[in-house]
Amino acid sequence: MRILKIKILCGIFYSSLLVFGASAAHAQNNANECINPDLLKYALSQYQFEDVDGSGNVTKTYSEMDVCDQGIFKVALQGIDYLRKMPNGKIPANFQTLISKEGGINFLKKRIKKIQIDSAEDSDCGESTAARVFFHEAAEGIMHLCPTMKNSSPIEAAGFLVHEARHIDGFAHVKCEHGILMSTEGAACDNTYQEQGSYGISLGFQFQVYLTTKNEAVKEESRSNIILSSLNNFNKAPLGLQKGGVFLDEDNILGFYEGTQEYRLAEFTDKTIGLTLHGGLPTVIFEDGNVTKYDFTREWILNGGTLIDSLKGMSASTRADIQDIYANKDNCFLFKNELKCLDGDGFLTYRFDTLKPVAFSDRYQSWNNPLSILMDNGAVYSMPEPKNFATTRDADLKVDSKATTYAGITSFAEMQNGSIMGISNKGFMMVKKSKDAKWIRAKEFGDFKMKKIIPFYWSKRLEDL
Repeated sequence: MRILKIKILCGIFYSSLLVFGASAAHAQNNANECINPDLLKYALSQYQFEDVDGSGNVTKTYSEMDVCDQGIFKVALQGIDYLRKMPNGKIPANFQTLISKEGGINFLKKRIKKIQIDSAEDSDCGESTAARVFFHEAAEGIMHLCPTMKNSSPIEAAGFLVHEARHIDGFAHVKCEHGILMSTEGAACDNTYQEQGSYGISLGFQFQVYLTTKNEAVKEESRSNIILSSLNNFNKAPLGLQKGGVFLDEDNILGFYEGTQEYRLAEFTDKTIGLTLHGGLPTVIFEDGNVTKYDFTREWILNGGTLIDSLKGMSASTRADIQDIYANKDNCFLFKNELKCLDGDGFLTYRFDTLKPVAFSDRYQSWNNPLSILMDNGAVYSMPEPKNFATTRDADLKVDSKATTYAGITSFAEMQNGSIMGISNKGFMMVKKSKDAKWIRAKEFGDFKMKKIIPFYWSKRLEDL
């Protein structure tokens, strides 16, 4: 068995595009630099740019006087510039889309005539919406950009532009059946990549960039976007992705199982204490406070950020007592009798008095899942926001009646073949052949003890990309 060491490297009315993950190489927007005059002249000759207020009234029309704009207008032009200059080399037929055939900038020009910027404080864009199209404005070729767009890299902005442009052709989203966007209100996914809706086009754009660019930083960013989109934007996952679960066992082995075959991803030499989904990707936490993420490579680069900062701030004995980790909107750690959630440089703590926590129930991580915990009585309880921990007691907590639970099972995942794999209270891998069947020991895992299993989609094709 190969030992892997970690490398330490210092909808009915409109459709909108939600931002759900940071890119691998988040680009700098050349802060404080003015817009290239040639780019500005080109963009203004092709599109009409306007600011609109919360009621849709035009408050400004952009002109060459806005050459030093530092807001959404500048980011949109960077996206347009990327589409103008993107490589148009030939790629394999199974990755080709209209973007490959028409070219990025021609695809956009054919569908969009006016770009309205909803930058007012009273905009109804929503905190996670980057851009949107109202179908009743499709004939006029109008696209709306939202405040979140300002944080986009050029390649992200370009992807958003072609995504929304595809909606002009009449393609709408459907309700997500899995992934980070599953809990969002309304429709936020495409059924398949093959139907070439808006997510199919934006993924095709990323394929075009990834398979033709010579810039390694851009290639890395595009690959990250391909992974997140493939995992979260299609109800029938592309690239051969199989439904299953990523598991971590007591011997520090990380693997994927889809109901019939185990794929071993790593055996770590450092002791692990937990597994969670962070930004939609399996994330392993180590006893020494380090964190690494499975990003469909076997590089195992250590991650930075608030999650690892909070772990490093704990003593070794405190980390050893962690029962489970939650890394979503909040970074939280579950212990035998208390819950700690990161707040600035410290923690907000909830202390249980009558309830006994077992694990977080955020198995199917999604964008706005509430914080909830499985207790030893078999029920899932919704927790208050961390800021309200001090004024809440166990008697105030409400049972989440919609949560799926199984007696004696601490974590579980549905497989491609319809069976369900779960970890028992004693740490054994259990299997439920169908939803109505009884739980039995999974013979293929023998007496190996498990820490956790989390739902995930995996394919060797995506790892080999």
